[in-house]
Amino acid sequence: MTDLLQDVILLPADGARRRLASRSCANRSGRYAGAIMREKRMLVHIFRGPGRVFGCTNDATGANLPAQYRPWSSFKSLDLSRDGEPTAGVNASECLDDIEKYGFHITDAHVRITENLV
Repeated sequence: MTDLLQDVILLPADGARRRLASRSCANRSGRYAGAIMREKRMLVHIFRGPGRVFGCTNDATGANLPAQYRPWSSFKSLDLSRDGEPTAGVNASECLDDIEKYGFHITDAHVRITENLV
């Protein structure tokens, strides 16, 4: 599957424009000392299936989610990033890995079941 993540430029909180910096400009604490950072993000659409089953995909219609858990109902959409703030109920790394590899990420009661479905 192709790289589905998008580059996003994050400006520092003060909104100042500074030259584009790479991760190598982090100071000893791991912070980016006011530089602009690049981060990979993906808009992920979350759908609810039966019981405690949830499906995540980059397809806004959910058409690529497994048929065995239909009907899928739209729940919410999130911008996910491996380096971003944690998102309650979603393991961003697992979710993004599965979407890149399989096109979707499926959990049942917060337990990843994606590989059981492919």
